[in-house]
Formats: sequence, structure tokens, C-alpha cells
Amino acid sequence: MPAVTTQLDTSGISAMCDDLAKMSGQTWEHVVVDQTLALLRVALKYTPAAPVGKIISRVKRANENIGFSDGTVVAWLRRANAYAFLDVSTFRPRKGHSKPQQLINGKSWHLMDSHHRWSADRNARFARFQAEAALRRKDVAKAVLARGLAKATWLQIADDLGIDIHPAAYVRSAKPSNGKFYKNGTALKLLSAAAAFIDIRNDNPGINDRLNGESIMKRAISTRLRAFQIETEKGVFGDVAARAKRYPGIFTNN
Repeated sequence: MPAVTTQLDTSGISAMCDDLAKMSGQTWEHVVVDQTLALLRVALKYTPAAPVGKIISRVKRANENIGFSDGTVVAWLRRANAYAFLDVSTFRPRKGHSKPQQLINGKSWHLMDSHHRWSADRNARFARFQAEAALRRKDVAKAVLARGLAKATWLQIADDLGIDIHPAAYVRSAKPSNGKFYKNGTALKLLSAAAAFIDIRNDNPGINDRLNGESIMKRAISTRLRAFQIETEKGVFGDVAARAKRYPGIFTNN
């Protein structure tokens, strides 16, 4: 499937930077870097990260129920303290028993504990599927360490630009569960008298698919523009202390 590229409308941000440069006496290049930092901080804020407890619960639930493409399932039953095996059924109703056990696509559940005796074939199949299930189960500790990977893509962009968006410690230390490193957030900066632009990209699959990264960045842009509008209407830029507090990278108290 070909990659889908979305280019956002940043004309409003550019106009805001023009106004800030005129009011502050700073160069447009200085202002655009400062406001890119502000945008990335907002995008970082709007990118969710699951609570640690939810991650642990989700991984444990997934580890307790491993399904296979042929419909076989190896599931841990807490109440029985044993594994249940959804395996091909060989059940044949005995005489006088008109109601057969429930079948699920030709398979039925079998409790794999010491109280049930199954055929050597079934025990061997269970051993094979259990071994494969063990390989599929995720490490809970590694899953917790991966918390914040989506947020960390904005941090990668900020690092490319040499700016600090002050992420939480878990974002800075987030590591993929497979141990690999992925550079999903990138930035290109050209600031000169002849031309000035900053190009940022985020190609993280989680950001662009599950979390709708386009919406996150649009919301960040909207938030910054709305804040600027409100501050303009309230006269913040006429107050030396207030504007220095709201835009410390552009204005000072002097």
C-alpha cells in the first residue's frame, strides 16, 4: 500500500510569526523556531500515552488468550488455574445423550489439567501450540518501557531542530519492545536571509493511523492560533511582563 502524505496549511502560523516578529523586533527566523517549539509541545501534549496500569492489564489479557489462524486457541483460565485448549473436536455423543457439546467451527474446549485425560495426539498438539504461544507472549516490562513511543516522535523532530520541548522522562527513555530503533520524526531547517523554512515530518505508523497524527497537528496549530488571538484581544502584547511570560523566547522584561 503506497504511503499517504498530508501537507498541512501553515499560512496562519506564518502570519502569526510575521506579527510577532514586528511586535518584538526579533527576526522572522528566530520567531518561527520559537513557535515551532511551541507547536511541538502542544502536539506532544495532545498525543496520548496509556497509563502504566492499563498497559500491564492489556498485555496480560493478550498473553492469556493466544489465537491461531486455523481457529485454535490456547487460553489461561484463572478460575480453573489451568489452560483451556480450543482444539479439533473428536466428540461423539453416547447413546442416550442427544445434546452434543458446543462446537466452534468444528473445535471444542478442552481443559488441560491433571484431572482430564486426553489422547496422545491431543496432548502433542497442545504442546506444539503452547510452545508457539509462548513465543508470541509479550514481555510486560518491555511493553511498559515502550510507553510514550508515539510522543517520542515529536521529540525526535525537536532534537533535529536543536530545541527542547521538555518531555516527561518516560518519553525520553521510551524503547520499542523489539529492541530496535526507529527514526520516525525528522526535521529540516533552512534559515538564511535569502530563504527561511522549517520542514517537519512524522511517519510513525501509530501516529498516522491509530492516533490520527494529522488531526493532532491541526489541533496544535488551531490551539496556538486561538491563543494568539485571545492574547491580542486581551492586550497581552501591550503588557511587558505578560508578554515576556507568555512568549519568553521572543519577548523580555527589558
